[in-house]
Amino acid sequence: FDDECRNRGRVRGLSAQSLAEMDGPFIFFCKWLLSGTAFCKMYYPIFLPFYYFLGVLYIILKSVLLNPPFCGCVQSSLRFEVDAEFPGSTPQDRMDFAKRWYSTAPREDHFKDISSRFTFLENRGIWMEKFAFFVYFVLPAQSAAAVFDEAERQWHVRAAWWHPHSLCGWVVIGENEAGDGWLISGEFRCWPCLTWLYKWMIVRVLEMYADQMSVVLGSAEKHTLVTPRDILPGSNS
Repeated sequence: FDDECRNRGRVRGLSAQSLAEMDGPFIFFCKWLLSGTAFCKMYYPIFLPFYYFLGVLYIILKSVLLNPPFCGCVQSSLRFEVDAEFPGSTPQDRMDFAKRWYSTAPREDHFKDISSRFTFLENRGIWMEKFAFFVYFVLPAQSAAAVFDEAERQWHVRAAWWHPHSLCGWVVIGENEAGDGWLISGEFRCWPCLTWLYKWMIVRVLEMYADQMSVVLGSAEKHTLVTPRDILPGSNS
């Protein structure tokens, strides 16, 4: 967190080009309302009303209590970085896996035990994600704006106070500077008194996600599924 982050100089936030490519409130909400079809591809349709209801509730809570507009100057910024375990021996291998992993493609049996899910809806410019704090404590999917930066080979995600997402900030996802692993870097804003809670949520979600991924990849290696092509969801292995 914060000063411990090693990539603060390289990852300074979202580029001006990425921000310009993201939709404004009206267009975003039109696309968000249409994102229910993608939701139903990945989750049980019975939970779709909760997806919309909680999205509106997040906006109300952030605009009134958690991240009111024009109060950013008096809130704390919480910077974080995570070195994620992704399969592949080269940056291209990891990128190939990520593009499939962050899609709506069905997951094979050995990946279904990973409770959290992060999905890029390219045709909507939406990042849909489901947070799992524990195996039986999972928040319904929520959405933020997102684009894929072709030049940097990164996903840029933004959750403003008006996005149907529980957090307010940005995240950059892609290969690390050394080119030897996957990096998730971001920054969220919150009231100083809630910094401890946000840290706990970030650690709990990403720690569980990383542990479950490690178990799956370890199991795959034991069965000689050692390449991204072999263990990608939807492959013929």
